[in-house]
Formats: sequence, C-alpha cells, structure tokens
Amino acid sequence: MPRGAASPAYLDTANAGMERGALRRAGMFDEEFPGYGWEDVELGHRLGRLGIRRVFCRQAVAFHVQPRIDRATIAALLRKEEARARSAVYFYRKVPSLETRLLIQATPFHRAAFWLLAGGGVLTPENAPRLAQRLRQRGLGALAYVVLRGALNRYYSDCLGREFRRHAALLA
Repeated sequence: MPRGAASPAYLDTANAGMERGALRRAGMFDEEFPGYGWEDVELGHRLGRLGIRRVFCRQAVAFHVQPRIDRATIAALLRKEEARARSAVYFYRKVPSLETRLLIQATPFHRAAFWLLAGGGVLTPENAPRLAQRLRQRGLGALAYVVLRGALNRYYSDCLGREFRRHAALLA
C-alpha cells in the first residue's frame, strides 16, 4: 500500500463520494470540457469554494489500473494526452490561478521535469515503446513503464504548450 498522501486536487474521482445536494449546489460536472480529464478537479474547486469539507479516508483504497503501453496502444494514448491538454487549458480559462497551473502541470518546473524524464528529449512516443519492450524482456517492467510515461508526459507538456499558445488571446 503506498504511503503517499491523497491527490493534491480537492476532488479526484478515482474514488470519491458526496451528498447529492452538495453536487447539485456546486452545479454538477461541467459537460463542456472538450476532452479527457480535469472535469473532476474543476468540480472540486467549486465544492471547495462552497465550503464543503474534504475528508480523506485511507481505508477507502482505489487502484487505477493502467493499460499496457506498447506500439499497439501508443496512438490512442497520444490522443488521450492531446485531449487532456485541451481540457487542461479549458480548466485554466475557467480558473486562472497558480494552483490550477500546478494541478495541470503547466509550470516551468513541470516542463523541465518532463524533459528530464524523457531522457533530455531523447525518449519519444516513436522510440519509447521499442525500448520499453526490451526492458520488459529483461524483467524491468517498472523501468519500462517509467520510460513510456516519461515520453507521454513530455508529449502532454508539448500539447499543453500548443494549446496555451492557441488560446493566448483568450487567456490575456
């Protein structure tokens, strides 16, 4: 069992429960989010502003099963990262704050970290699956996952930068 704390987000729907009335007072989920991700975090922001208390229960364990990342699944995962970046910018447009930038990983620190995790830019969505396959064959599945996630996170960061530039006039 991991010892780490809960998500930094006020609400993370990997495992959450709340009174129906609180959800209604907050305005429900925003169905205008353009793609995957961040709609639960944005709803959590509104719940927090209403003064609804967040309680973390360590006994309510949730596991987020990750799909195997390989050459066959990488294209779908890249599209998911593109959608996540579009939704991140939509979230930031709704709640333009440093806290939102930290949550959506849109800071110079995140960009540098993702660059480092991608081997200084050497790991790409094109070459990472081949390297990961070799690592798995050597029994290094955890390292294979880090390699692939590093390439995907860097891709997300690049998509996020493009989305911010595309919406620059709206964010000014």
